Amino acid sequence: MPGRRHHRLAARARLAAWGLALALAAASASAQAAQIQVGHKLYGAGSSAIPVTAYSDGGSGLHPAVFLLYGARGPQVGGAMYRAYARALARAGDNVYVVDYYAGTQSVPGATPQERRAALAANLGAWVKAVREVIAAVSDEPGVDASRLGLLGFSQGAYLAIAVAAADPDVGAVVEFYGGIPPVLRGRLGTLPPTLILHGDADRVVPVSEAHRLADALSASGSRYDIVIYPHAGHGFNARLASADGRDALRRTLRFFKDNL
Repeated sequence: MPGRRHHRLAARARLAAWGLALALAAASASAQAAQIQVGHKLYGAGSSAIPVTAYSDGGSGLHPAVFLLYGARGPQVGGAMYRAYARALARAGDNVYVVDYYAGTQSVPGATPQERRAALAANLGAWVKAVREVIAAVSDEPGVDASRLGLLGFSQGAYLAIAVAAADPDVGAVVEFYGGIPPVLRGRLGTLPPTLILHGDADRVVPVSEAHRLADALSASGSRYDIVIYPHAGHGFNARLASADGRDALRRTLRFFKDNL
C-alpha cells in the first residue's frame, strides 16, 4: 500500500517539522529573555541609599531611561507585572530602573486606603526627592541618553510620577496607570511632558474621575496627553497580562515611550 505509506511518512515529516519549529521558537524566546540583563544598585549612601533594580538589553550606544514607580503596597505586590513591563521595555531598547522609593525614605506601605492616602500626603516630597536623585545619577551613567527620560507609574506610583514630572524638566514622557494628581498639586499642576493616562471605569480604589481630573488639568495647561478608559476594568486591570486589556495596555505603553523618548 504505497499510497498509505506515503501519507504516513508525509504526516510524520509534518509533525517533525512542526516540533522543530516549536523548539526553535522556544529557544529563540529563551535566548531573547536571556539577553535582558538585570542588576541591583544603590544610589546614595547610608540609610538614605535608594535601591534600584535595573533592566537592559546590554546593547551598545545610548538608550532612553524609564523609571518605574510601584504602587502603595510596595514592590512585591504586583511584582510579576512590574518585572514584565521592565523586561518588555528593555527588549524594546530602553534601560529600565525600578526605584524602591520606600526603602530610600524608610517608608512602609499603609495597611488601609486611609493610611495610604495619609502616607502619600506625608511622604510625597521625600519620594519626589528620592526619585529625582536616582534620575540625576542615572543620567550621568554611560549608555544612558539623558535627553530621553521617562516615568512609568502604577497607582500611588502614578501620582508620584505626575509629581516628579511636574518638578523635573528633564522628564520627557509619562505613562500613568490608575493614578491622578496629588492633592497638593491640584489647581497648580502646570505643564507636563507628553502623558498617557490608562484607567478602568470600574476602579473602586482610584475612581476614574481621577483620570478625567488629570486630563482636564493637562488640557488646561496645553500639555499633550492621551487617555484610554477601559470599560468594566477595575484597579490593577493590567496585572492580567494575557487579557485583551492587559495586552492592549502594554502595547500602548511601549508605543508611547517609543514615540515620545
